[in-house]
Amino acid sequence: MFSIAPHDDAQAPMPSLASLASLASLAGDGLLGLAGSEFMTSAASAPSLRFQKPALFLLSSLFRADYLGKRAQVSALPLATVARSKVLLYTGETLDQFDLDVLIYCAQQPRAATGCMVAPGQLLKELHLRHDERNRSRIFESLARLHGCCLEFRKGGYRYMTRLLNRLLLDEDATSCLVEVNDEILQTLGRSPQHGARRQDRYALGREGLDKWLYGAMGIFAAGFEADVSRLQQLVGLERRSLKAFLDDLTRALERLRAADCIAGHELALDGPAPRVVICGQRHQTINACGFLQQAAV
Repeated sequence: MFSIAPHDDAQAPMPSLASLASLASLAGDGLLGLAGSEFMTSAASAPSLRFQKPALFLLSSLFRADYLGKRAQVSALPLATVARSKVLLYTGETLDQFDLDVLIYCAQQPRAATGCMVAPGQLLKELHLRHDERNRSRIFESLARLHGCCLEFRKGGYRYMTRLLNRLLLDEDATSCLVEVNDEILQTLGRSPQHGARRQDRYALGREGLDKWLYGAMGIFAAGFEADVSRLQQLVGLERRSLKAFLDDLTRALERLRAADCIAGHELALDGPAPRVVICGQRHQTINACGFLQQAAV
């Protein structure tokens, strides 16, 4: 269906960010726009795999609840999720809550036909980080990771593969970027006044990755939730940590969230063979969970 013309980089200089930002979109959504009708015709009876709910991104081990130093390159790694009928596999460099900070920022910026302009300096300001060469490099590296990874969803006999960022242009000399966020991410993490306020509250949590993961979970279960600690440990991507160390981290994170008025209260039940945690959202002043983190259909 497609033909690809030979390309010679020496004869075609890279366009500037400004010129790319002014280009009209090709068929609305790029390749998907060109092939959209055939895709929907050939896969009309397929399960709904193209559009994911926020829980698959915020209640999974896709973005680990810590800040990684050394990253691992993984291939078709099964991730812990709350989905019963879908399997999520990840290929790429491992992601953490800093990468989610960057992705959320990109998804909530004003969008032109070819994507959105991202200034690392402005993002670092929102993240309460110093605007220096080291932190700018962290932004560029995160964007490259987000573009280079692949998500694969499996359900029944179907396999659906997608990306977080469709296209990316980095201009390190001008310290600016042109980012085209995947439409599915825009639908789940995109712009609204409420999302903007939550982004600021999230960034105020600093480098506390577990705090940010739990705050994301409260965006799904605003009234609160209950979870087996062992299950929660899998979902946040810290299953290799000892149970005692994780319980200590969880206790401190919940106390910080309570002090920041992000939650109304919490309760840890450590008696019995399976420790449990109950977190109360702002809609209730007593411990009364509205969600339960176990495998459930998404």
